[in-house]
Amino acid sequence: MLDGTWQEAQKIFNKSPYLKELPKVKIETSTESIYQLRRNQRGNGLCTAESVIELLRIKGNEMTANQLQSKLIDFVAEK
Repeated sequence: MLDGTWQEAQKIFNKSPYLKELPKVKIETSTESIYQLRRNQRGNGLCTAESVIELLRIKGNEMTANQLQSKLIDFVAEK
């Protein structure tokens, strides 16, 4: 998983040919991002932590997903 803004992640992906050969996962969710600390981000884009939360849920690890989501909510509230 690439960690950075959508623009940074796209640049990393485009400049790293070996990444293009790795499997990719598309996360489809109706959840909107609560991470609003950066401007000019994709409207439907999730931050890295939110992406991990969604992947944990897909894999059936609801308890860990909920714990991480709680920590993210606390982090965002502090900012």
